[in-house]
Amino acid sequence: MRRAALLATLVGCLAAACGDDPSATPAPDAGVDGPPADAADQTVVESRSVQIGPLAIAPGQEATVCLVVDLGNAVPRMVRAVRSSLTDGTHHVIATLTTEAPTATPTPCGAFAGGGPGSGILTIAQQPSAVLAYPDGAGLPITAHQGVHLEMHYLNASDQPLAIGGTVTLDLADASAALAPVALTFTGNSAISIPPHTTAHLTSEHALPAGTRLFATTAHTHQWGRHATVELLRSAGDPSPLVLHDSTDWADRPLDQFAPIAIGPDARLRLTCDFDNQSNQTVNFGLSAEDEMCFLWAHHVPQ
Repeated sequence: MRRAALLATLVGCLAAACGDDPSATPAPDAGVDGPPADAADQTVVESRSVQIGPLAIAPGQEATVCLVVDLGNAVPRMVRAVRSSLTDGTHHVIATLTTEAPTATPTPCGAFAGGGPGSGILTIAQQPSAVLAYPDGAGLPITAHQGVHLEMHYLNASDQPLAIGGTVTLDLADASAALAPVALTFTGNSAISIPPHTTAHLTSEHALPAGTRLFATTAHTHQWGRHATVELLRSAGDPSPLVLHDSTDWADRPLDQFAPIAIGPDARLRLTCDFDNQSNQTVNFGLSAEDEMCFLWAHHVPQ
């Protein structure tokens, strides 16, 4: 099943407006999983989960909803890894650290309602199951009873009701661990205008802070995106760029992770998106599922 765009704004109606009441489902709670049984990271002392949904969503309904949840950690911790699990019909869940008070039920919201890059984004989960593991010596500090803002975009493209939701689990280390904080860069190319039944090839270059250590990246397009890559150019005109991400699956592009790469002062990330507009309309840049995007995000450890 193909799913809608990552940053789509509220379209259609919520389940409540379609005859289903999201409040009828139990309010999501934070839970303690304990350290993963197969965890190789010996710094992890506990794991805690937050959940949005499941919501009973009627066929054809699409929306973006948000919820704030107390992680439930009794003392300050350091995040060492972020694991996510999405049901069918969930295109993405963005988890962001927040000081907002917990909310009882999911409510309509816009893209990046919890804050954009630089605001403590933990993950932008867009696969059914994924793990973002921080490199050795890196982490993200959180307070006791840390608030987590969850933003979920869903689309029930089936002909049956779906129970749609997402879970984000944080593997946590002791707050006394001497870990360098991680950061997220989110950027892209908005110069998109593709006439009906034509193809397009977009390339742009984007800087990262010099001295940072890059350890994960991915790309994002909507439904007409046929191929996307992220390459590392070590200097201008680098004849042998390092391919960091290469994907032909617009709906489930993987988050590629690798040993940290030191970023020099002249390095750039080159983002390339190839499109095939098979519709009868010109497709432009935009937030809706009928528009297109060409974005990348990169997780790194600043100097």
